[in-house]
Amino acid sequence: MPKVTTLTDYELDPRPDLESDHGYWVALLRLAKMKDIDIFGILHCLRCGGAGLQNDPVTGLRIVPGEWEQDRYNQFKITHLRPNLEPIKDLLIRASKVNPITQPQLFATSKKEAM
Repeated sequence: MPKVTTLTDYELDPRPDLESDHGYWVALLRLAKMKDIDIFGILHCLRCGGAGLQNDPVTGLRIVPGEWEQDRYNQFKITHLRPNLEPIKDLLIRASKVNPITQPQLFATSKKEAM
């Protein structure tokens, strides 16, 4: 029987077909949703457009363009990413420390932060 995708699955990664960084997107979007719903929306939108995550020596992870035309991505970056640079960098650092194979540590963190 094929897996049924739920709304929660879609919230945590709207592009599970992009498997190479799926675990990190789950971590990043979950952390963003707990911290700031507007930043969650920005990151979710990027992922819908196929944006990826790659290793970065400073933040642990960095966002790379996906399927959008370069001009569209650049405009989105200027309008939405740059004004939120510091909180997004913080989220990237935190998401990079979550092992994408063993997600339970992320859920344990979210329970502690919710208290």
